[in-house]
Amino acid sequence: MRTLFGFLIGFGAGVIGIRRAKADLEASTDGGQTGWRRRLRNLGKTGTVDPGGDEGIRDRVEAEWKRLGLIQPRVDATMIDGALYVRGEARSSTADALVATARPIPGVQEVVDEIKRS
Repeated sequence: MRTLFGFLIGFGAGVIGIRRAKADLEASTDGGQTGWRRRLRNLGKTGTVDPGGDEGIRDRVEAEWKRLGLIQPRVDATMIDGALYVRGEARSSTADALVATARPIPGVQEVVDEIKRS
Protein backbone atom coordinates (compact mmCIF):
# COMPACT_ATOMS: atom_id res chain seq x y z
CA MET A 1 0.00 0.00 0.00
CA ARG A 2 2.82 2.40 0.90
CA THR A 3 4.55 1.76 -2.43
CA LEU A 4 1.32 2.39 -4.33
CA PHE A 5 0.82 5.69 -2.47
CA GLY A 6 4.37 6.78 -3.30
CA PHE A 7 3.85 5.87 -6.95
CA LEU A 8 0.62 7.87 -7.12
CA ILE A 9 2.25 10.93 -5.52
CA GLY A 10 5.21 10.72 -7.93
CA PHE A 11 2.97 10.17 -10.95
CA GLY A 12 0.82 13.16 -9.98
CA ALA A 13 3.90 15.36 -9.63
CA GLY A 14 5.09 14.30 -13.08
CA VAL A 15 1.74 15.09 -14.69
CA ILE A 16 1.65 18.49 -13.02
CA GLY A 17 5.20 19.22 -14.17
CA ILE A 18 4.38 18.35 -17.77
CA ARG A 19 1.27 20.55 -17.67
CA ARG A 20 3.33 23.47 -16.37
CA ALA A 21 5.93 22.99 -19.06
CA LYS A 22 3.22 22.90 -21.72
CA ALA A 23 1.68 26.11 -20.34
CA ASP A 24 5.11 27.77 -20.40
CA LEU A 25 5.55 26.69 -24.00
CA GLU A 26 2.18 28.07 -25.03
CA ALA A 27 2.87 31.35 -23.23
CA SER A 28 6.26 31.94 -24.86
CA THR A 29 6.37 34.25 -27.88
CA ASP A 30 8.83 32.25 -30.00
CA GLY A 31 7.34 28.81 -29.43
CA GLY A 32 9.97 28.08 -26.80
CA GLN A 33 11.38 25.06 -28.60
CA THR A 34 14.83 25.25 -27.01
CA GLY A 35 13.49 25.98 -23.53
CA TRP A 36 10.79 23.34 -23.84
CA ARG A 37 13.27 20.60 -24.73
CA ARG A 38 15.64 21.63 -21.93
CA ARG A 39 12.84 21.63 -19.36
CA LEU A 40 11.60 18.25 -20.56
CA ARG A 41 15.12 16.78 -20.24
CA ASN A 42 15.35 18.20 -16.71
CA LEU A 43 11.99 16.71 -15.78
CA GLY A 44 13.46 13.22 -15.43
CA LYS A 45 16.45 14.50 -13.45
CA THR A 46 14.77 16.81 -10.98
CA GLY A 47 11.21 15.49 -10.65
CA THR A 48 9.90 18.93 -11.54
CA VAL A 49 10.13 21.23 -14.51
CA ASP A 50 11.41 24.18 -12.50
CA PRO A 51 14.45 23.08 -10.43
CA GLY A 52 13.86 25.97 -8.04
CA GLY A 53 10.17 25.17 -7.62
CA ASP A 54 8.85 22.42 -5.39
CA GLU A 55 12.17 20.60 -5.29
CA GLY A 56 14.02 23.76 -4.26
CA ILE A 57 11.51 24.44 -1.49
CA ARG A 58 11.82 20.86 -0.22
CA ASP A 59 15.60 21.21 -0.26
CA ARG A 60 15.33 24.40 1.85
CA VAL A 61 13.07 22.60 4.34
CA GLU A 62 15.47 19.67 4.62
CA ALA A 63 18.43 22.07 5.00
CA GLU A 64 16.62 23.76 7.90
CA TRP A 65 15.89 20.37 9.50
CA LYS A 66 19.56 19.45 9.14
CA ARG A 67 20.68 22.79 10.61
CA LEU A 68 18.48 22.17 13.66
CA GLY A 69 19.52 18.52 13.99
CA LEU A 70 16.03 17.23 13.13
CA ILE A 71 16.94 15.00 10.17
CA GLN A 72 15.39 11.58 10.69
CA PRO A 73 16.33 8.56 8.56
CA ARG A 74 12.77 7.23 8.66
CA VAL A 75 11.07 10.50 7.64
CA ASP A 76 10.54 11.55 4.02
CA ALA A 77 9.34 14.85 2.57
CA THR A 78 7.70 15.41 -0.82
CA MET A 79 6.56 18.74 -2.29
CA ILE A 80 3.63 18.95 -4.69
CA ASP A 81 2.32 22.38 -5.73
CA GLY A 82 3.42 24.08 -2.53
CA ALA A 83 2.11 21.32 -0.23
CA LEU A 84 4.78 19.52 1.80
CA TYR A 85 3.90 15.89 2.56
CA VAL A 86 5.89 14.65 5.56
CA ARG A 87 5.65 10.91 6.26
CA GLY A 88 7.48 8.18 8.04
CA GLU A 89 8.08 7.36 11.70
CA ALA A 90 9.47 9.57 14.47
CA ARG A 91 9.04 10.36 18.14
CA SER A 92 6.08 12.61 18.84
CA SER A 93 8.18 15.61 19.90
CA THR A 94 10.46 15.29 16.87
CA ALA A 95 7.50 14.92 14.50
CA ASP A 96 5.90 18.06 15.93
CA ALA A 97 9.19 19.96 15.53
CA LEU A 98 9.59 18.80 11.90
CA VAL A 99 6.10 20.04 11.00
CA ALA A 100 6.42 23.32 12.92
CA THR A 101 9.81 24.06 11.36
CA ALA A 102 8.54 23.48 7.81
CA ARG A 103 5.50 25.78 8.00
CA PRO A 104 7.29 29.19 7.94
CA ILE A 105 9.68 28.27 5.09
CA PRO A 106 8.93 30.52 2.09
CA GLY A 107 6.99 28.60 -0.57
CA VAL A 108 5.44 26.08 1.81
CA GLN A 109 1.73 26.74 1.53
CA GLU A 110 0.57 23.68 3.43
CA VAL A 111 2.14 20.91 5.51
CA VAL A 112 0.42 17.53 5.34
CA ASP A 113 1.51 15.65 8.45
CA GLU A 114 1.48 11.88 7.80
CA ILE A 115 4.10 10.97 10.40
CA LYS A 116 3.48 7.92 12.56
CA ARG A 117 4.39 8.91 16.11
CA SER A 118 6.02 6.59 18.61
